[in-house]
Amino acid sequence: MTSPASVPEEFVQVLVGESMKAEARVWRGTLRGLLDAELPVALDRITASTLLIWGDQDAFVTDDQKVLLDGIPDARQVVYVGGGHGPHLAEPDRVVPDIVDFLTLVASKNA
Repeated sequence: MTSPASVPEEFVQVLVGESMKAEARVWRGTLRGLLDAELPVALDRITASTLLIWGDQDAFVTDDQKVLLDGIPDARQVVYVGGGHGPHLAEPDRVVPDIVDFLTLVASKNA
């Protein structure tokens, strides 16, 4: 699932319209970069606090979540059951508090 039904169609159209403003060469370069990326990257060298927010119905990054969670030291994950690829779009009222909670936890550890 890439675009959950809870995302208003008007908003999806805005996203599509904005995406279409980029020239085809930009999209080709972006996709080429993704395909040519040397993986796995040195995830164990990431020192920033990391929160992975994932919808369990995401058709794009299913296997990647485990790789990231296992590879990034002290990474945390929030799973939205029934959610797709864009939980920040489909459930912003849920995502924002999860991010605030994570940042509050990080700030308290670093205080």
